[in-house]
Amino acid sequence: MTDKKEQRRLLKEKIAALGDEERKSFSRAICDRVLSSNRFREARSLFVYRSIPGEPDTLSLIENALESGKKVYLPRIEGENMFCVPYSSGETLRKNHYGIEEPAGEPFYGEIDLAIIPLLGFDKNKNRLGRGKGYYDRFLRVFGGQAVALAFSAQEIPEVAADEWDVRPSSIVTEEGEI
Repeated sequence: MTDKKEQRRLLKEKIAALGDEERKSFSRAICDRVLSSNRFREARSLFVYRSIPGEPDTLSLIENALESGKKVYLPRIEGENMFCVPYSSGETLRKNHYGIEEPAGEPFYGEIDLAIIPLLGFDKNKNRLGRGKGYYDRFLRVFGGQAVALAFSAQEIPEVAADEWDVRPSSIVTEEGEI
């Protein structure tokens, strides 16, 4: 098994090899799977990441959640911490030092029904490889609810170099299915 640094490098190459149209098509299929799931339909509140290039596009999930009256929370990073911040349609977002758009409001500390999270790679045992800063592992440790990671099937690898502090999501949804 290779180390996390090498796995991240290889995964970034695999993602870059996907064409734009392929990523768009796969993103639609992934979001359709999530939108048609009972867990999404039943959730009254949703924590969801704003996708960056190379990740499944989450904009349709965010828009659908808002249109159906769900409370939506986006992540905001401050130092080593990631906070859930309420988001409403049309709200101005600002880019953080990673280039990810974030809301400027006050953090929310209440319960959230469902979390939609990113990943860089995964294996069949739902081990998740992130980008290396640990924001989502720390979030999942205290979250306690269902967390669904979104990925392209090309991001699956035989075995993630997981550490004891890494937290697995409840499930991983790809364009091909769900683990």
